[in-house]
Amino acid sequence: MSGLSLAFLLTVSLPATALYVCLPHMDLGAVGQLSLLGIAATKATPFVHTLLLAMTAFSWASICFGYKIGGCTTQFRSPPLICNSPHVNRRAWIVTVATGIIACTSVVILMKTFQLASFGELVTFITFDYRVNWTSSNKGFLDSLAFSFINSLLPLSLLCLSIQTHWRISKVLFSLPLALILVLLSGSRRAALVLLLVMCMSQLSRSRRLAISIAFILPIIAIAVVLFGRSIILTIGGGNQSRTEILSDQAWDHAGYISSELAISQIESLSTLTWFDGWPRMGVDHLLSMLRLLPEKSILGVEFAERFTRHATSQHIQDLSANDIPVGFIGAAWVDGYLFGIFFLPMTLGLITARFDIWIHSRDGISGPGWYAIACLNFIIYFQTLNTGSLDFTMSPTNVFVGLMCVYILAAHTSKQRRTTKLS
Repeated sequence: MSGLSLAFLLTVSLPATALYVCLPHMDLGAVGQLSLLGIAATKATPFVHTLLLAMTAFSWASICFGYKIGGCTTQFRSPPLICNSPHVNRRAWIVTVATGIIACTSVVILMKTFQLASFGELVTFITFDYRVNWTSSNKGFLDSLAFSFINSLLPLSLLCLSIQTHWRISKVLFSLPLALILVLLSGSRRAALVLLLVMCMSQLSRSRRLAISIAFILPIIAIAVVLFGRSIILTIGGGNQSRTEILSDQAWDHAGYISSELAISQIESLSTLTWFDGWPRMGVDHLLSMLRLLPEKSILGVEFAERFTRHATSQHIQDLSANDIPVGFIGAAWVDGYLFGIFFLPMTLGLITARFDIWIHSRDGISGPGWYAIACLNFIIYFQTLNTGSLDFTMSPTNVFVGLMCVYILAAHTSKQRRTTKLS
């Protein structure tokens, strides 16, 4: 349960708490401030603010309930042992090399598609144009797929460091450049935090001291990335765009800006609660989001409906050309079925977590790359779901591919005999 607890704590609870502490002291109109925050905070009534906090707590209780009913009747004779499995290490090397090949191919596709002369130009183009310009006429299937692979493969870029062999220098020389390339090309300041988060999670059951150390520096790096990330990318790319960070002399504005960037799911949920008054969507949007990368927009002549995220974007800020703004995790649960959705979606997430944990603990031993694969799957399934709520990124084809590679590593561990007992 520690991994799921960490997910909810870092993704929802801490940023939301920090945001509500800063909100009364902030200048919502400061230059560079997140526009959605000002709209959501001013339009929402005190009742809606209170309702969001109550539903956040209730969602966590629903996740715990789903986890309990999904796994509380199964106990294991002993926890999985950490072992050095050559078979697992061999599979991990295969996945690592495949990650590097796909990442390099994606870079080549993007540079040739947009006819860019240098890597720096590509970094600047993705960050300030490609990622935020959804109405661009030159965005095609192949380059969209390449960009999606870059984002999906990011958590796997440091897998090589967890492989238990003696070639430590070669692992560092392979992993760190690959991680740096994918971080820069992801077009998101949060990308650097993904790697630290996965490393922290992968160490929870191996080296608690290292996990605590990573968790300690994670907020410090998060603050630096949010405040100076775009400036760093501009320096690397040689761009001449103006600063995009907040311009204010008030410490509260800076603290609120950092909190709002990290608590974006709560802000989206707050906005969703203020404008959504239609029929419950009953989860149909999660299905539509899985089809978004298909080259054709129809199957057997039946065209796909517009993704609900695009409708949500126009409702959030009244700008159809803006970058995707999902409904948020609590917002997605509310849109799916109002109060029933607030219970059902988090409970389902907890249930899936329980079954996943049971499968993991039924293996005969978990090696270093095995723990890293578990952390990567947890990030894809739980952190991204808690961050967006719409499952757009969670269930994308490229993320499913990355998940299958992690399962390929974990399946190298043979199943062990389990003892099932019913708790009274």
